[in-house]
Amino acid sequence: MMKGLALTAIGSLMLPQMAMAAITPADLAMPTGVQSEYMLEDAFPGLTFRDALSIEHDPTDPNRIYVAEKGGKLWVIPDVSIPEKELFLDLTVLHRVPNVWEAGLLGVAFHPNYAENGYFYVFYCPENTAQGDIRRNRISRFQVSAGNPNQADHSSETILINQADPAEPFHDAGDLHFGADGYLYFTIGDRGGADDQYNVSQRLDHEYFSGLFRIDVDKRPENLEPNPHPSVYRETSEDLANYSVPVDNPWVGATEFNGLPVNPDEVIMEYFAIGLRNPYRFYIDEFMGDIWIADVGQNSEEEINIARGGENFGWAFREGSLNGPKIHEAPEAFVETPPVYTYPRELGHAIIGGILYRGSVHPELYGAYLFADYVSGRITALRNADGNYKPELLLAQQLVSGFDTNPVTGDILIMVKGSSLGNKIMKLVRNYDVNDDLPIMLSGTLAFLSVNELIPAPGVIPYTPNLSFWSDMAVKQRWFALPNTTPIDYHENEPWTYPEGTVWIKHFELEMERGNPASKRRVETRFIVKTEDDAYGVSYQWNEAGTNAQLAPQEGVDLEFEIIDENGLERTQPWRIPSRSQCMQCHTKIAGYALSFNSRQLNRVTEFQEAEQNVLQALTQMGYLQDGPTAADLPYLPAYAVTNDATQSLEHRARSYLAVNCVQCHQPGGPAITPFDVRPQIPLHQTQMMNALPGNDSGGNGNPDNRIIVPGEPELSVLLQRMCECEGFSRMPPLGSYEIDEGGVQLIHDWIASMVDYESYEDWTARYFGEPHAPEAALGSDPDQDGQHNEVEYLAKTDPTRYHSAWRPEIQIGDNWHIEFATMPGTPIIIESSTNLVDWSIWPYGPAKIDYPASPSMQIEAPFAEPTEFLRFAFPTLQE
Repeated sequence: MMKGLALTAIGSLMLPQMAMAAITPADLAMPTGVQSEYMLEDAFPGLTFRDALSIEHDPTDPNRIYVAEKGGKLWVIPDVSIPEKELFLDLTVLHRVPNVWEAGLLGVAFHPNYAENGYFYVFYCPENTAQGDIRRNRISRFQVSAGNPNQADHSSETILINQADPAEPFHDAGDLHFGADGYLYFTIGDRGGADDQYNVSQRLDHEYFSGLFRIDVDKRPENLEPNPHPSVYRETSEDLANYSVPVDNPWVGATEFNGLPVNPDEVIMEYFAIGLRNPYRFYIDEFMGDIWIADVGQNSEEEINIARGGENFGWAFREGSLNGPKIHEAPEAFVETPPVYTYPRELGHAIIGGILYRGSVHPELYGAYLFADYVSGRITALRNADGNYKPELLLAQQLVSGFDTNPVTGDILIMVKGSSLGNKIMKLVRNYDVNDDLPIMLSGTLAFLSVNELIPAPGVIPYTPNLSFWSDMAVKQRWFALPNTTPIDYHENEPWTYPEGTVWIKHFELEMERGNPASKRRVETRFIVKTEDDAYGVSYQWNEAGTNAQLAPQEGVDLEFEIIDENGLERTQPWRIPSRSQCMQCHTKIAGYALSFNSRQLNRVTEFQEAEQNVLQALTQMGYLQDGPTAADLPYLPAYAVTNDATQSLEHRARSYLAVNCVQCHQPGGPAITPFDVRPQIPLHQTQMMNALPGNDSGGNGNPDNRIIVPGEPELSVLLQRMCECEGFSRMPPLGSYEIDEGGVQLIHDWIASMVDYESYEDWTARYFGEPHAPEAALGSDPDQDGQHNEVEYLAKTDPTRYHSAWRPEIQIGDNWHIEFATMPGTPIIIESSTNLVDWSIWPYGPAKIDYPASPSMQIEAPFAEPTEFLRFAFPTLQE
């Protein structure tokens, strides 16, 4: 288990031993079958894609489909019945195509006469172009190779639109499709940031942003030359554009917009609809001619719009059905085309537009608009009932990036990014084995011998983690249970692996008078149940008497409690019993489902199973953990720190807090739009938080200096501003919480403020080696041959090019050891002793276990053992 730097042996620490015991299975009444009428299956077994965003059909051959990856590659599957792919186009051989945030290859469309002309069109965001290194929103035409239908001609690029967009790689949208009219439609968002900070959303005469656009790539004689604009590509100023503007576009010849005058010679006549924030995906229903646009919201609502030409969907005067951040700037003549459907942030944070289904594989879905939410994972069918649009939740799957259909089989195809499914194209299938036989009452779950007294049934084991997830001042109790004698697979850093039927239970109570335990009121009791391939969550809402709880509705419940807060003021505290899909927004597969059930949470000595003992060791001895830690392992295992434990370093407490409250989304493969990594084993300099550009709602106060964390500058750190809902930023966590965690906010504020001397690893290596990517600058390199690799020297702030500049303790030996050494941020130190340089154990006068001391240095006075004693210093969390 030991993975520390320069260690070859493990010391021992003996704790009271328990007799080996067997698992006590719990006989609960919670079903483990699938809880949804639909599920996903691999549409093309054996094929994976990296960040697939778009599936396109070949107009000449229904057996062929094309898959666009955001990183710049377009693949062809020549025969959908044979799951094989070939690289059709690689834009990265032409330009640098950054696969960051919402930039990259974003859309592909094949010309209706592709069989004759071989033309196809792409929307992508190159950086190093003939026009310089500024990132651009570019629409280009390419042509298939003359002799190979599976290969594009990379030299055939013809640029149509080449808009400079240097601000932020956000809200680029970039979807494009041909309509039944033969015209090319495409979307671009509001350039990024928050609150329309670049003032583009309601400008008809400015730039190509915040709209749905329509152009004629065939340049029909009746259509118009676009107005002069830097974004319209022309080889020279004398040349014509490579497209025309349909003469019947809604703002051709416009002299006013929103009741204000505009110059018709400056109007961007390509606009077909305007007032969109981030219209990431849209769909053209050729049967009705409607254009369905899914527009990602900012703070309040996600929305679905239908465009037919000339609509103003309102952003940033409106957000969905609500007033937007610039409502007070709306002209008197502003008229909004309202969305046909919206949903609040409680149900999701990033709508992914899909398709208007008119197939026969799922006749029950005919005529429904299918869409998903990237974060919440809700895949929904929206039906029009005489103008009243009603949603039906089909299933939950996070990281959905797009929809289409298989042109041969008619299957509904759903692209899923780097999730547990593994970057695949899935197909929607009916599940005829739905098991929704959930107990109606908490007593019917058989989890408690006495519901009134919360006495757990045999095999239902109570536990308490080191650090609790913030839950709006709730008082919580937890239990877990296994269904049989199959143990849990233990891992030190990664989520544990659980047998089907594992159940975790969390009970919530609120004090009606803060600080008075006698005023507690039971609110809800939640269950997470592990199924064969996934998990589901349900909750039971307590009655006012607190005697029993009833199964909460699938869509969740909003409650209000009249409380007396910590200041003695009477006020209303809202509470959300989450919907079943909301449960799984946090209890994600990538985070291990049970957020408080892992090595760092349960590595604690406490009263457990009627004995004072280490919980991890006890669970191992009881048989619950397969390959769990031994007594000798325990000193080398990290544990989360409590927020107010001043003996632990600010960094360790802050990193513990972020891991417990944010890791379910913010880690590789998680659903967060801003993909930094707060897993506790990741060194701070590798988390992508420090001085990194924020994602959704970046620049909430319009300050271009905002970053996720700006060391030493809390007011510029979006991480903190979103925790406290300050400076115009939307709240984190985004659901399940209405109360600000003042203690957590203060902790993160103090941690950020303390980092005034922070230096990134890249800057550190550039300072010493001139080039951060030089071979000698690698983390594991030891260029000065002093036995300490660069990561240690970086953390210790020593010179990696000088042998005599290294982390070393100062040791004086007389009648006693006198030892003094500097601590390193985020890096615990263990001292081991030996009398023969072979057998090593924990030195009894140093840290007894992994510790993250608050002091910048440590001093130790200890008796010197006779006749000989050797010491060595180990960094257990650093790799060799």
